[in-house]
Amino acid sequence: MTWRPIANSRGLRGRASWVVVVAGLVGCGTGSPTPAAEVQTDAADIAEAWPDAGWDARENVLGLAPPPDWCVADAPPDEVCYASKREPSSEAVALARAVAGSFLVRREPASLAWNWEEAVGMFAMTEVSRVVGDPRYREYVGAWLDHHIEGGYTILTSDTCAPALPALALLAATGEARYRTLVEDALHYLYEVAVRDEEGGINHLGTTDIAGVTLWVDSLFMFGMPVRGVRRRCTRP
Repeated sequence: MTWRPIANSRGLRGRASWVVVVAGLVGCGTGSPTPAAEVQTDAADIAEAWPDAGWDARENVLGLAPPPDWCVADAPPDEVCYASKREPSSEAVALARAVAGSFLVRREPASLAWNWEEAVGMFAMTEVSRVVGDPRYREYVGAWLDHHIEGGYTILTSDTCAPALPALALLAATGEARYRTLVEDALHYLYEVAVRDEEGGINHLGTTDIAGVTLWVDSLFMFGMPVRGVRRRCTRP
């Protein structure tokens, strides 16, 4: 597998506040990766390509309740349920939409770097699109991902693994093979490349151990969320 370094290293101006606002307003076991089935060209068939593991009460040995944004106890939310649990008519979602909409007209997708700040913001965009049903936000994320897919990207740290999360959202929405490839590149990095400590913990700084193997809580989002998303869409042994 070959990755080419990206040339664009500019980040978001005011990116920290923008990411926190949009993601916060909209937001409410891992294993070795299983090879994915052949990509379906119809987005409606994505569930067959990566079946959702669901909420299996037989495996719920801790007696946990289903996640709070599920409408039924034995199945993850469909799109209507998912949106309703986030109150799309609320002031919070209206503000998230306004912030995201303002960003759309101020920054070209190709001007944004391949890093965790941008990735968190792009994931927030996919959430806004999913909740309010406006495709513009998802299309913006697609343009950002496509720019880096065409120009080359690296996945060599937890921070550069984070773009797999919005890619997974685009894969679920479109079924496009290029987004699946990106997600699989992230899984390859996590399971085959990243430096680990003696207990298997993944080094936050990825392939370099110049500071020793360090485990950061940030990684729970940077690669934990993509792995969780894949787990919910895959059947694993």
